[in-house]
Amino acid sequence: MSEIIHNYLQINVALAPVISIILRTTSIVLAPVPGTPIDLLNLAFFNKLPGFIYAEISIIVGSSINFWIARKFGKPVVGNFIPIEKIDLWEKRIEEKSGFFGLTMIRMFTISIFDYLSYVAGLTRMSFGKFVSTSILASIPPVAAFYYFGGIILEKGLFLAMLLIAPFILLGVLFHKGKIFKKFYDYLKIKDGMERVNEFFKKNN
Repeated sequence: MSEIIHNYLQINVALAPVISIILRTTSIVLAPVPGTPIDLLNLAFFNKLPGFIYAEISIIVGSSINFWIARKFGKPVVGNFIPIEKIDLWEKRIEEKSGFFGLTMIRMFTISIFDYLSYVAGLTRMSFGKFVSTSILASIPPVAAFYYFGGIILEKGLFLAMLLIAPFILLGVLFHKGKIFKKFYDYLKIKDGMERVNEFFKKNN
C-alpha cells in the first residue's frame, strides 16, 4: 500500500501535498489507524521541512475534527473509539481548570494517544481556542524531532542518527521508569488531579 501511494504521489506531483494532508488527517480522525506510514512517505517524498509542515497541518486539522465530533455528538460517538472508562479517566486530566502550560505538557507527553485525547477534549468545557493552541505547542516538538532525525537517517545513514536519538530514548525510558524527573512523573498521575500539575510548574518556574 505504501508503494502504491508513493507511486501515485509521483504521478500527481501537483496534488501530492493535498493528498498527503487528506491521508494523514484521515488517519487521525479514524483512530487507531496509524499515521506513521504516511509520515514516512512524507519524509521520503517531500524531505524534512515540507513533510513536517504538511504533517503539522494534518495533525491540527484532524484533531480539530475530532474535537468537534465529540463536542457535537458526545460520549455515544466517542465511545466507539475509546472505552468509556478511559474517557472518564482522561477527562479528569484535561478538564477546563487545567493550566495552559500543564495541559500542553500532558498532551506532549501523551503524543502516542494524541488522536484519542482530541476526542476527549471535545467532551470537556475547554474552549476550542485553548485546544488548538495547546495542540500546536504539544505536537510541534515530537513531530519536528521525527522529521529532523528521520531526515538524518535518509541523508546521513542510520548510525549517526542513532547516536543523536539515543539520549532522547534514554531520557524517555528513565522518565517512564521514574528514575529521572521522579517528582514531575508523580505530578502527572491522575490521583490528585491536574491542580498538582499546575502547582508543580509554579514551584519550579
